[in-house]
Amino acid sequence: MDPLSVAASIIAVVGAARSIGKAISKLKILSDASGELYALHNEISDIQMVFRSASDLIEIEGCRIPPTHAKDLITLSQRAKSKLLEIESLIPCQLNDPQGSDSGTQVKVARLKWLVGRHRVQSLQEELRSLRSTFTAKLTAIAT
Repeated sequence: MDPLSVAASIIAVVGAARSIGKAISKLKILSDASGELYALHNEISDIQMVFRSASDLIEIEGCRIPPTHAKDLITLSQRAKSKLLEIESLIPCQLNDPQGSDSGTQVKVARLKWLVGRHRVQSLQEELRSLRSTFTAKLTAIAT
């Protein structure tokens, strides 16, 4: 595994995290879910920071990444991206047109979708936390 493949996988995670972070920031209508959304936003920000740091480390370390670590980093990156994309699919802001009318129906549909998907989002958040921890441990092993 070359460092370019690792960097590409990591950059994809950073992009997905950035996109989802923006979507969560737009969810003003879910006032009863605000604490959960802040926690989710914080976790995604943490993922973004760790993966951005990994990208910087790979640029510095370059070819000195052992092949087993490179493979592990790519696998973890792919899993993180998959979890982020699943979270994105559960975020109800796609039902709301910020440019459109402030329809009560849109708010009700968005809240209902959140109530249905919130447990899965919480589970995905825990999985992301675990992935972040494992990814950080791999980075530490590379850096030392």
